Amino acid sequence: MSRFVDYLSQSENLKTEGIFRKTGNVARQKLLKGLVLGNTGDLNLNNNTFSPMTWPPHDEVVGSRAGKKRALEKQIKSLQMLMLLLPQENAASLETLLKLLHRTASCPENKMTATSLVVVFAPSIVCPRKLSAEGLQSASGTLSNAVTLMIENTDSIFKDPREIAAT
Repeated sequence: MSRFVDYLSQSENLKTEGIFRKTGNVARQKLLKGLVLGNTGDLNLNNNTFSPMTWPPHDEVVGSRAGKKRALEKQIKSLQMLMLLLPQENAASLETLLKLLHRTASCPENKMTATSLVVVFAPSIVCPRKLSAEGLQSASGTLSNAVTLMIENTDSIFKDPREIAAT
């Protein structure tokens, strides 16, 4: 996966408009696949499956800036705790992927926002293995919000929560 991320992280590649759009040019996709895989065939992102997360309710605090900030802090702390529960290899792979997506969303030339990246990546990152299509459709809003938050706050969610770091 590191070769994949290294290649896509290059400045000229991050600036590619629509870099992760589903309807990308097939020839470019084949070229990228060849460059990433080389002849080793050692890249298989499907083996890095991450479990679903339970998301705290968003309407617990509505209105004030302070309330929204507290809700965001609570969501980030929940994600920090979740990252600590993942096996180290999975957490490292997820961190690598989210850092790439964060850099991609931060590059205005490619016109890919965190929200547009979520459309492509959320089902692969947080889709429960035994969820029906109907279940996935009904949960997609919550899952999308969670992955958007993860992309936008990548640096924060991989830090140990203060309560744990202090012990």
